[in-house]
Amino acid sequence: MTKPKRYKRFSSEFKREAIMRASEEGMTDKAVCDELGIAADAVVHSVAHRWRFAKVVQPLGRHFVRNADATIYAGGDWCLGARVEAAWMSGDAIARDILEAA
Repeated sequence: MTKPKRYKRFSSEFKREAIMRASEEGMTDKAVCDELGIAADAVVHSVAHRWRFAKVVQPLGRHFVRNADATIYAGGDWCLGARVEAAWMSGDAIARDILEAA
């Protein structure tokens, strides 16, 4: 049986105070466990990804760019805005474009 996974997007304030103190792997910081409502000893594996490099000032305004024959795509947070969600939306749009062309 697969154990349930938990994902949470933390506020900027919480990230500054708790997540930035935690290591990239083995992040069982008490504050994180408290926020998720789990005991630290119940954590089997954890990873923290920090989206620190999304500093686009003026996004492209499109989900992605590609060449005319759709063999090269470029996308990322720089296309839609300085947030991890923008990178995900860009990648999702690229995947949809490829699948629609197939």
